Formats: sequence, structure tokens, C-alpha cells
Amino acid sequence: QLKQRTKPRLANMENGEVPENANENCPGPRSESAGKSDACQGCPNQEVCATTPKGPDPDLVVIAERMASVKHKMLVLSGKGGVGKSTFSAQLSFALGAMDFQVGLLDILIFVARAFQRCLA
Repeated sequence: QLKQRTKPRLANMENGEVPENANENCPGPRSESAGKSDACQGCPNQEVCATTPKGPDPDLVVIAERMASVKHKMLVLSGKGGVGKSTFSAQLSFALGAMDFQVGLLDILIFVARAFQRCLA
């Protein structure tokens, strides 16, 4: 049986979460049987689940190796947009740099990439 919602949440599927509109006995998109088991028959997500990459991201090892030499790491986040995360991060970087710390700044904006450019312009 299908759950009430019919629109798949692809971002959550990539994270391994069972879609809200999946069949009742869904094995999950990260399962080796995703999109292939009997429970997947008739599910609107069957093709997406069958093609979703399985297992850990192969880049995790490379990222961990590169980040191992970074002594201190800070994460600035919020569940809401427009609260000044980019502005705060840029100003914190400037302040730490002025104190002779070596600073690297990575600002990842999923949907809007212009906020950070305004902070450093």
C-alpha cells in the first residue's frame, strides 16, 4: 500500500531515508534490494531507488585525509536562510586572519550562491 503523499523527497532518498510515499514494506533506497524487491512493485519511487548509489561515498576517505591536517574546524549553520551565516563566517575569518591565524573559508550555499559574494565585495 502507498502512503498518502505522492511526491518523492529525492534529497532524503539520497541520504537513505525511506520516501514518504513509499510502499509499506519499503527496504529503503540504500538497501541492495532497493527498487528490485517484491515490496517495490508498483512504488512510484522504484526506478529512483534502483539507481540511487549504495554504500558510503567514496570521496569520504579523500576528504578525511585532506582535513586531517586542519587543526581547528568551525561549522556555522542554521535551519533557516537569511540569518547572516555567510556574513558572520566572512567577518569571523577576517578577524582571525587579522590575529595572524591561517584561515580557510568554505561557504556552501545549496540554492543561492550570491550571498557570500556580497559579503566579500
